[in-house]
Amino acid sequence: LELGGEGPHLLVHCGMTGSLAVDGVKRFNFESFSVDEAWPPRFTKLQLELGGGSGGSVAKVAFADPRRFGKILLRRDPAGEAPIAELAADPLVAPPALATFVAVLGRSSMPVKSLLLDQGKVVCGVGNWIADEVLHKAGVHPAAPANTLSDRQIAALRDAVLFVVRTAVKVDADAARFPKDWLFHFRWGVGPNSSGVTLPDGSLLAFSEVGGRTTAFVPSRQHMGEKAAADTVGEAATTPKS
Repeated sequence: LELGGEGPHLLVHCGMTGSLAVDGVKRFNFESFSVDEAWPPRFTKLQLELGGGSGGSVAKVAFADPRRFGKILLRRDPAGEAPIAELAADPLVAPPALATFVAVLGRSSMPVKSLLLDQGKVVCGVGNWIADEVLHKAGVHPAAPANTLSDRQIAALRDAVLFVVRTAVKVDADAARFPKDWLFHFRWGVGPNSSGVTLPDGSLLAFSEVGGRTTAFVPSRQHMGEKAAADTVGEAATTPKS
């Protein structure tokens, strides 16, 4: 929140269940939790009264967070200081070039999903469900080591990041308007040990844990790194028979 005067600005990190609410304004919709319409909302951790509006009006703003994973920070130059200054590129505003994706993934052996979730690696703003959606569209297994992906797989991954983020933003993150074949519609209320969930085309949706996060993927369509497979084939071809 950019505040008037010479003091610092308010930087809000919502975490998993944090949300800003404005008195008299309809609450944001979330898939896994809700913010009640009472004022102040339940689980409010900070309430502000902001003046300076037309006619001397005052806006009441609250930050509510039932699980307390969020953070409230004071920064004089929010964009030039941590944590914002440490973020990777915004895939919507300034998407990295393919060469950047290739370079970053090529340096890391961590699971590709974990790399996507790291806000300081290649892009920022990719959370758990977006990462799963991206990997599904790209046909890449979430546990594949990043440096085992081929250039073709990395290009597909970059295209998928841009497509999923742009599509979600275009419909104001209204889940009812997401493409019907997205994993988003089938992943909620399940855990790593869930089974028997199928997509409309009959494909089996599997669940595991990658990087400490519940992960949804389609084993029949999402594959490990092609570079690793090619290296294995090459080694087999050059190994003398005993």
